Amino acid sequence: MKLGKILVCLVMVLSLMLCIAACGDTEESGGIAGKYNFYSMSYNGETVTAKDLAAMGEEMDMYVRLNSDGTGIMYTEGETEDMAYSNGKIWSVDEPDEKVDFTVKGNTLTMNQEGMVMTFKK
Repeated sequence: MKLGKILVCLVMVLSLMLCIAACGDTEESGGIAGKYNFYSMSYNGETVTAKDLAAMGEEMDMYVRLNSDGTGIMYTEGETEDMAYSNGKIWSVDEPDEKVDFTVKGNTLTMNQEGMVMTFKK
């Protein structure tokens, strides 16, 4: 079942993102500070949204909070990870060599790790 595979991938990605993602705000970012809630995850052409998960009784309590000083946190199901970001890269402060590409356009934050895309919205 494709949905089952997607959910397994989502769990793996969330674990991975706790180890490698990061958050923050710099002058070049155009003032992106704020809280971004999990919206969707896409991989290999399949997308699962927070609404899809809620409809299956699997609500995802996950968000990214960016601070104006280039730091932030990623919160997932009761666990927080301290983050940092600069020049379109975001990373866990515990894993500074494991950077993930990210962008913020309007109210949408997108992280892309080797084709796995996670989207968060303010």
